Amino acid sequence: MSRVSISEPSRRALLPALALLVAVAAALLPAPALAAPGFGEIIVSDEKGASRSEDEFSPDTEKVYLKARLVDVPRGAKVTSSWIAVSTRVAPPDYLIDTAEITVAARVKAANFSLTRPDNGWPVGSYRVDLAIDGRKAGSASFKVK
Repeated sequence: MSRVSISEPSRRALLPALALLVAVAAALLPAPALAAPGFGEIIVSDEKGASRSEDEFSPDTEKVYLKARLVDVPRGAKVTSSWIAVSTRVAPPDYLIDTAEITVAARVKAANFSLTRPDNGWPVGSYRVDLAIDGRKAGSASFKVK
């Protein structure tokens, strides 16, 4: 096997060409895929601005709040919450109670939603809040009323 020897001045002359080759190759490679918009921590609570999530509420809970941390959600995106009675004695299974939508503004870090207690109190059972971004389901949270 023979070896080729390159003098020091020749090596230095090759460096700019090598740098150009690397730059062209990097420009031609596809850009890394950005993460899909979604939600980080989702907190359900009977307190606005709570830092811990709860999964059980009493029928006389005045209001249930949901706060979802936004992850890679662009300005102008529509975030929708759909409040669902999954299983109660007074509504059919997976009954849609209410929906709400916000449009994400600049520097918004979380989506906040709430649902007020029905006049006769929350029916005992299981509930879910589905969250969507521009119409695509991107998260959910569940809770019970006991």
